[in-house]
Amino acid sequence: MSKIIIVGPGGSGKDVLKNRFIERGFNFGKPNTTRPMRINESDKDYNFLSQEEWDYAMELGTMIVHQTFGNDTSYGYNRLVFDTHNLFVMNPYFINQLSEKERKKCFIIYINPPEYIILQRLHDRNMKEDDSIRRFRADQHDFKNFTNYDIQIKNPYF
Repeated sequence: MSKIIIVGPGGSGKDVLKNRFIERGFNFGKPNTTRPMRINESDKDYNFLSQEEWDYAMELGTMIVHQTFGNDTSYGYNRLVFDTHNLFVMNPYFINQLSEKERKKCFIIYINPPEYIILQRLHDRNMKEDDSIRRFRADQHDFKNFTNYDIQIKNPYF
């Protein structure tokens, strides 16, 4: 099954594009995470796992891509979700973990609007200023020299 992967920094418009694909019948594969559900968040965007469930999935080797952050919060996609869905939102770290065979099945769309647009959107999310700056800087680091995509969208109003 061919797949579309959307990638971009926070505030780039990934969810907007994801929702447009869903409206056209694409089947979004939700990633797993061990982080707690946020206020006003539902389980429509993530499968929330306990640490024990995550550890078991890792032990079984079912995670096709995964990443754990310093605060022991983990994110990833399991093989079943990857094999049965055709739309994903990933980060560069996940994309670089895909095998050559898996990568050939994917069309990767990198959303990369101007930095001032990203900063404005992060600010508009009512995040703490420190959190939005931290997120922005982390994304700058993660996307530096990122070239593993098929098309880049720089227009912030696609």
